[in-house]
Amino acid sequence: MEMTPAVMIEKYLQLRRKVDEIKEKHKTELAPFLKVMEQLEAGLLDHLNQAGTDSTHAKAGTAYKNTVTSVTVQDWAKTLDYIKETNSWDLLEARVSKTGALEIVEETKEPIPGVQITQVIVLRVRAS
Repeated sequence: MEMTPAVMIEKYLQLRRKVDEIKEKHKTELAPFLKVMEQLEAGLLDHLNQAGTDSTHAKAGTAYKNTVTSVTVQDWAKTLDYIKETNSWDLLEARVSKTGALEIVEETKEPIPGVQITQVIVLRVRAS
């Protein structure tokens, strides 16, 4: 069979449907395992909080708290005005610099207009 554009398009669409089908099957198969993992994470995080510690070690591995920080711009106009007014050009990347934003907030104890900083404590588990 010759691989004309029409044949390639047809085959591509068939394969894309098959990939979507497999992805959905994997989501369904993984769901119960992911649910139990979330419950274990919640239990471990609760244990760490109750114990007033940041980590716990066992023969199989270590569970520890880790802070994940997200810095997002909610209002570019306000943020850009702030950058211009304070000459904080180091904040500009293709996004607002997380490091730069955290440094400014730490220094000034004031939020940066138009920027939301979110920090979430998450549980990480690594094998020994």
